[in-house]
Amino acid sequence: TMCSMLNKKPCSGRGSCSKTGRCVCARLFSGQFCQNQDECVDDSDCGGSKKGMCVDTKSTSYPKKQCYCRSGWFGKSCAKVSPLTNAAIVESGYYDNKVALKDGFYLYWKFLGQLEIEVAVKVRSTSWVGLGFRPTNIAGSCQAKRPTVLLPGQGTSATRATPTQAPRCRTRPTTAPKPEGETTPKPEGETTPKPEGETTPKPE
Repeated sequence: TMCSMLNKKPCSGRGSCSKTGRCVCARLFSGQFCQNQDECVDDSDCGGSKKGMCVDTKSTSYPKKQCYCRSGWFGKSCAKVSPLTNAAIVESGYYDNKVALKDGFYLYWKFLGQLEIEVAVKVRSTSWVGLGFRPTNIAGSCQAKRPTVLLPGQGTSATRATPTQAPRCRTRPTTAPKPEGETTPKPEGETTPKPEGETTPKPE
């Protein structure tokens, strides 16, 4: 499938259609229809080498290239300043909340206004650590119910991808009153009379 220059938004609106009918994608975008987006191309997209670095995570999904911010920086393109410049500050009371998720896995966080939260993780590991969030009223099984989306070339664009199968995520019930257990009366045991032993006359 080739793009069309007559389309009002060729290449998902993220690039231009060349004379050969192929998409020329804008920076950070790639794919036949510019449907894929990375966070960065090089360190300059992460605020420069002093603030962050662009790392190719070799992921199977996008964004594959992501910004890894250095200590003291966070946020999109590592553009926001954080006083968290070393690990000792984590235990200094800077964060308002702390919870132990597993043995040796501690999560710290504080709210920055009403729409932003800053999170720090302290964990013993020789590899990467993943952290996810979900609403408290959504059951944990929901995370395994991911929708399948149609990619460009299959009927629609990634920005307007429609799920072919909606996730079946059930909400947890609110605190419901516990049913009062009905006490079942124990049957009164019937006493079975012991048979009286018959005395056998001794021979004279």
